[in-house]
Amino acid sequence: SPAPGSIAHVAFEGGTFVVRNTVALKIQPPALTLTHDGKLLIVPAVDGVVFIDTERLTRGSNDSVLGTLDDGGKGPIQAVVSKDDKFLFVSDERSNTITTIDLSKARATGFQSDSVVGKIPTGTQPVGVALSSDQRFLYSSVEVAKEATAGATCAETARGGQTSSIAEGVLTVIDANKAKASPATAVIAELPAGCRPVRVVLSGDGARAYVAARASNEIVIFD
Repeated sequence: SPAPGSIAHVAFEGGTFVVRNTVALKIQPPALTLTHDGKLLIVPAVDGVVFIDTERLTRGSNDSVLGTLDDGGKGPIQAVVSKDDKFLFVSDERSNTITTIDLSKARATGFQSDSVVGKIPTGTQPVGVALSSDQRFLYSSVEVAKEATAGATCAETARGGQTSSIAEGVLTVIDANKAKASPATAVIAELPAGCRPVRVVLSGDGARAYVAARASNEIVIFD
């Protein structure tokens, strides 16, 4: 099993950054996101999603970890919260799905697995997730397109030096409202997005999406 990780609370004091508190985790955290009320830190972490009380963390309390939710997927890597803090979407990199979680229910019941609404199917290795400012669309950068929707191919060199071809990645567009009630049928479109797209960020007005295509050495821009 992977080595444990930790979360640090860092403050800017006297012109420098100072680590104030840390909290140990049983699993490794690759990403962080906050609820809009600022009270809950959400940590996708390899084998589950960790929830941390930010007020307890900042005061150094040893009970700041409120719970860990097993979302039924493998490799949770990034998360995004709806503007009303009622729903959470988590990309499960090794399950080829995005998990919809009823965050209100999870908070009320101690982060139990029955707060999982369902799974949004994607291509291989979804990573980045972002919600449009009007909350209508959920976007995910997916490293490799599904075979049925694959377009261009990308050359890839393995660590041993062998070269192979994989399908180009996609920006997956999802109906966010449908994703809350019927995740399995929520995908609207899958748009070519370069080789190994791994992160996506939206402009403030939601008019553009910027996708980092790691193996293409480029940023792919969608209007």
